[in-house]
Amino acid sequence: MKETKTMRDRDNDRPYGIVRFILTVIAVFFAVCLFNALRSTAVNFGDLKEQGVELISETLGSFVKSLALFVIGFAVVYLILKAVQKKTGAKRTRIAVCLVFFALAIAAVFVFQYVPVADQILVSDCASQLNAGNDTSLLLSDYGYLIAHQNQIGLVNLLRVFYALFGDHNYLSFQIFNAVLACIGICWCGTKMTLHAAKDEGVLPVYESLILTCLPLIIYVPYLYNDLISTSLVMIAFCLFAVDEGDSKGMAKSWKRVVLSDLIIGFAVVLRSNALIPAIAMILVILFQRNGNRKNKVLQIVLLIGIVYGMNVLSRLPYHAYLSGIPSIPSLAYIAMGMQGRGGGFNGFNAELYWSSGADAAVMHEKCVTAIESSIAAWKADPETFRTFVDFKFQSQWNAPVYECLEMVLYTAGGENAIVTSLQNGVLRRLVQSFMKGFQVFYYAALVSGTWQLRKKDGILSVLAYTIFGGFLFSMLWEAKARYILPYLIYGLPLAAIGLKSFFRFLSIRITGNDQRS
Repeated sequence: MKETKTMRDRDNDRPYGIVRFILTVIAVFFAVCLFNALRSTAVNFGDLKEQGVELISETLGSFVKSLALFVIGFAVVYLILKAVQKKTGAKRTRIAVCLVFFALAIAAVFVFQYVPVADQILVSDCASQLNAGNDTSLLLSDYGYLIAHQNQIGLVNLLRVFYALFGDHNYLSFQIFNAVLACIGICWCGTKMTLHAAKDEGVLPVYESLILTCLPLIIYVPYLYNDLISTSLVMIAFCLFAVDEGDSKGMAKSWKRVVLSDLIIGFAVVLRSNALIPAIAMILVILFQRNGNRKNKVLQIVLLIGIVYGMNVLSRLPYHAYLSGIPSIPSLAYIAMGMQGRGGGFNGFNAELYWSSGADAAVMHEKCVTAIESSIAAWKADPETFRTFVDFKFQSQWNAPVYECLEMVLYTAGGENAIVTSLQNGVLRRLVQSFMKGFQVFYYAALVSGTWQLRKKDGILSVLAYTIFGGFLFSMLWEAKARYILPYLIYGLPLAAIGLKSFFRFLSIRITGNDQRS
């Protein structure tokens, strides 16, 4: 009887076949990313105003230099953190890493002195005007920004709070919030998830080193948009969701954690619609859990959907009278835009569509269908153009080492100093580009290993892998921008840390014959 119970428990720890299949597909996807990273590099044009991307074939010399630069930098950070953890303990080291990250992020804010442009300044101005009682941004007669881009209402609401509390157009308050939330979500909650999955404190210095060497993450803090805030919120929600595994019936140990996790995901979706991808990943994990009964799964899924939908409705209530019956730019327009140009990056397509259609939903839909059919017809006439289009779109998003984050901040950097100048067109620019090339090669290799290990057990940390792959499917349809991949880069850090730690353990066994777990 005891033996039978042990065998049953072992079976309950194994994932369903569909989970193993999905994770195998995702591991193959990361292998393709690694292959692309080995053969070429997607880099931004030297002229920052272009905001364009080119693919450059790797030479053996440049490739070896990139790998050596990253390995040396990562090794220094890793050995320091490993020694600190051994001396002071894991918890104090985690706190220290959070403080170091915060210091670097705030330093970036003052070094770059970022000046918002384009959508960022429009969103900021909308918040400022609405706080002052000016509803111009919501009037169709004036083609107000929010009436066309209703997906930005959540960010406008958040900025309205900051401006009311800290002063009109107080960008610094938003940037500090960005840094604090990243410390909580990406640094602290990320280490917690990584430790929970690996069951080995030796993995923590690996994850912490990846955070501190992931330069786009630190550089992007000054950017006045919703990407990083939404990503940090998702990491917090994932931590609440994944670390609390549940009892034998598949119920969460604490419904407070479930509700809080759903509320945080809902907030992330309100700020950025792309956060629906992590929410869908959570639903898939609940569905694919072996040790849960159907009733409990349905309750958890209904609760998640209800909270996300309800928070989205609440965020729009103050503007209901303005938005009633008036469409925003439809989702189909972004898909049509993603099929235009060399790599789906024609940023002005959807805005031009809206203005030229007079905000008429039927007209917009017809024009979107026409644009999509035109692209498909051109690809059918010349299949090679479709292959090159997909290849460029894939690589220019997932194989750009700096993920455009450096470019976007430098484009309007107000800081007149040697660091900014060198990052724009000098030595630091080349070093950062090369360092991140080495980072992404090791990152994708580690993701293959980390994802493959998830296949061995029914762990709900697979929510990270589902989210990244969902982001890939989304990005190949939607507008092509390399910086939009940054959230998925961050979601993969725990998996990459687990993969790298396994590699370190393999080396330890080969070299010393001992399986060292610290």
